Amino acid sequence: MNGYDIFEPTVSLELEGKNAFEPFGISGVEHPVIMHSLENFLRETLGLIQKVSSQPIGEHRYWLLGTGFGFRLVRMGNNLDIHVEVDGHWGPVQTVTNWPQSKEVGRVTVREWVQGIVTLASELLALFRRLSPGGYSSLKDLESETQTLRDWLDSYD
Repeated sequence: MNGYDIFEPTVSLELEGKNAFEPFGISGVEHPVIMHSLENFLRETLGLIQKVSSQPIGEHRYWLLGTGFGFRLVRMGNNLDIHVEVDGHWGPVQTVTNWPQSKEVGRVTVREWVQGIVTLASELLALFRRLSPGGYSSLKDLESETQTLRDWLDSYD
């Protein structure tokens, strides 16, 4: 069994005490391919921190692979406006009937977003290590990318 197959969570995002998926009538996204999504999240976040000081405006996408849901972040300086996007061309959209659509669900700082990605990565990697210790060595790149983000957070203060 591929260790990546052990994860089929329901994913939600809380911003300012509110679930970002509530405007769509769901509590979270079911069954994303979470470890492959994490690979993309880490790479996108590394790109975000490389651009934050040189490009004052930018856009970053985080798709929950295997689903019709993702996040589009619009960066203005050190702030990120977060939009949840729904598009059934990319995968299942659960009970959402009107797509494609996008709704702005909140704002965070770049630092808060990076910290959230580091927390997600750390928790998923720890769970993977515990449940699939034989396959953990294949995740060294993800561990290294997570550490790079941790180092950026430490230097950001």
